[in-house]
Amino acid sequence: MKKCSKCGVEQHKEEFGKDALHKDGLRSACKRCNAIATSAWRERNPEKAKAQIAAWRASNKAKVLAYARSYYKANSEVYKLKSVAYRATNAESRNASRIAWGVANKEQIKKKTAEYRAENAAKCRSATVAWRAENKEKVRKYNAAWSAANPESARIHLHNRRARKRGSGGKLSSGLSVKLFNLQRGKCACCKQPLGDNYHLDHIFPLALGGANEDSNMQLLRKVCNLQKHAKHPVEFMQQRGSLL
Repeated sequence: MKKCSKCGVEQHKEEFGKDALHKDGLRSACKRCNAIATSAWRERNPEKAKAQIAAWRASNKAKVLAYARSYYKANSEVYKLKSVAYRATNAESRNASRIAWGVANKEQIKKKTAEYRAENAAKCRSATVAWRAENKEKVRKYNAAWSAANPESARIHLHNRRARKRGSGGKLSSGLSVKLFNLQRGKCACCKQPLGDNYHLDHIFPLALGGANEDSNMQLLRKVCNLQKHAKHPVEFMQQRGSLL
């Protein structure tokens, strides 16, 4: 047993902290009294206390991490409940914070995403396929909105996709429709009438007949002309229209 120098209560030695400077290897004041004195000192000296804690944490990172892990493990259920409650009551602010962080770190996110996709190509593909299968309506609406907002890119994408399905190879370059529109001076390559807004990007020599999916094999036609041409040989089609002998 040992008597506390502060409260004067005789207590078991386990109630006293260790101190190598004392003969018995224990502090003169009990743990409770020391805790009260430390708390009072911290209230009087908040900045010094904060600096001391920060310095100790910096020099004892392993201990801090081990303690945090053990504490979280022992209180995991409590943390889960708190997390769920916080997310439910702060959904709006969390979304705003997430969006703001994403905007501020756009390049960093882009780089990390590209690295992850490169390292996990097969996993990303299967996840995308699974998500599309479960969200067909969302995909349809997104594609429709994107095509309406990007008609030129949509035309290129459609032809490249068809070529891949046929195994024709080749890939049309971005901005091809604008380039052809300027080269053809806004007129249909078949009837020489103004193309209008709903013109079609057409393979001169159809893919069905072995044509290449390349920029040099493309032209712009009015919708009606392209529907009439369909997959016909270009010479045969023009002969039918009386443009060639």
